[in-house]
Amino acid sequence: MSGYSSEADSQDWYAFTGRIRSECAPQHKWRRAAEDDLDLQLFREGADGLVFVDGSFSVTDVESVSVSEAGEYFLQVIDFQGEAGYLLSIEDEGSQSAALNAGAVRLSSVSDANCDQTELCSQIRAGEWVMSTSSAFRASTKDSPRAEISAAQEEAVNGMGMTITGGAGTMLMQVSLPDNTIAGWTNITQRLGIRSAPWSSESDLQMSFAAGDKDANGVPDQQELFLTVLVAKSIAKNESMIKSAGLNYVRYKSALPNDDPDLVAQQFASHYSLIKLEEAWDSGINNATGSEDVIVAVLDTGIVPVTGPQAHPDWADVDTDASDATGKLRFGYDFVSIASIDGDDTPGIDPDATDIGPANATGFHGSHVAGTVAAPTNNGIGVAGVGGDVSIMPIRVLGNCGCGSTFDILQGNLYAAGLRQRSRHSAS
Repeated sequence: MSGYSSEADSQDWYAFTGRIRSECAPQHKWRRAAEDDLDLQLFREGADGLVFVDGSFSVTDVESVSVSEAGEYFLQVIDFQGEAGYLLSIEDEGSQSAALNAGAVRLSSVSDANCDQTELCSQIRAGEWVMSTSSAFRASTKDSPRAEISAAQEEAVNGMGMTITGGAGTMLMQVSLPDNTIAGWTNITQRLGIRSAPWSSESDLQMSFAAGDKDANGVPDQQELFLTVLVAKSIAKNESMIKSAGLNYVRYKSALPNDDPDLVAQQFASHYSLIKLEEAWDSGINNATGSEDVIVAVLDTGIVPVTGPQAHPDWADVDTDASDATGKLRFGYDFVSIASIDGDDTPGIDPDATDIGPANATGFHGSHVAGTVAAPTNNGIGVAGVGGDVSIMPIRVLGNCGCGSTFDILQGNLYAAGLRQRSRHSAS
């Protein structure tokens, strides 16, 4: 099937029955301008009208959605910006054709509805965007005082109905704090000129969203995600002082396999041989075992206590303060800013990079990585670090779920590089 969507006729509708996979691509790709952008939205019939199921909101040429539960559905091709002809393919979900476009941003793929914290997930923080300023803005303010630059950034962001909650280099924007309501969302979409607003009373289309409102603010979780993606797209396409407004993903530590533990142990026991570590140690090259002048930043779950009864034997008493500038551990810091996953005695950002566990969630993964890099060596205890004399900068960016936000990880990177970060109050 083919069609054409523009500002004058911004949406086309298709009805179908069954389990399907659909893709929408430009009909004449060579005529498509960079600003032209179509999206797909999938609905089913509900008791009180249409119920939103899923949507594809990428900025690539191809949008794709699928549904595995048989039933009657409505597919909407909507013109997000510009105008474009398109080809629409709808096929049985079990067909052998190419898989869904990997570049498409599907709402179902960034929701935590089907995301177990023991798995690697790609959910996003609703109502939050990681923002960076444009090169034009930086050039125009390169000689301006820092306070003046901050004021200009605040004014631009506030003008969109958002608030900057902190940051430097990269900043975190949030929908009108502290009241994340549908009125705040509507205000943002109007200011950004987003064409399709099916959540507003003026719209010809009314639709409902899946049940679920974790923050109890009256806005369904699915609707918040829907709007978060649309806002990010709109800002990305708008030439302004903002270069980009990316989604603030929740990132997880790599999961350990649940295979035969003996075989897994053998795999971990052999990984040093893959980098020919014994040969390096035996080579006689200066500093083959590492030098304290080398500091390796480990951005992870933090590090186990370095003193006291809970200290790991291999790290115990090698350093009494991981936050200072001397010893085995240096300049440690905790950048986990989301209170609900922080879990330590000082919610939010602080200089204590201790990994508080629990073991079944964090796996004390940061300690494992730090140990691989630079565990004390030739002490008759525990494991041997690759660079036994190397110093570690433990940076806690993953909380007690083994997860953390994109923004907190970026701030940890800035800190490790000696660049300025932000001071931010903890979020829920």
